[in-house]
Amino acid sequence: LMGLAYGYSKDYEKMNQYASLAKEKGYDIESEEALQNLVNMYIRTGDYERLPDIYLKLIKITKDEIKKAQLYAYLAAAYQKIGKIEKAKESAQKILKLIPYFPPHLQESSKKEVENFLKTLQ
Repeated sequence: LMGLAYGYSKDYEKMNQYASLAKEKGYDIESEEALQNLVNMYIRTGDYERLPDIYLKLIKITKDEIKKAQLYAYLAAAYQKIGKIEKAKESAQKILKLIPYFPPHLQESSKKEVENFLKTLQ
């Protein structure tokens, strides 16, 4: 928590020191909860450049395909926000591959939503 406090003040050097200490003490700094705390911190501080790395870690540990698709949507939006349009497109296209895992009543609307997002990236 002390590391997060320093992160909110954008003192990433101290944040990383406390993250290392937490890891030494057995706290899983790569857990879903810890990574989600980082996402929240970066969003609240407006530090969107750091979000993609965290979203990629969350995607890697997420088993649920629908939740994974939502993370890809957040990742695509983060890439768009920082001007990495090709990466945003790639992330959105990964959502399309996960749509078959959606409940049937959401598949068509989800596909249209992703396609509309992709059009905004032209």
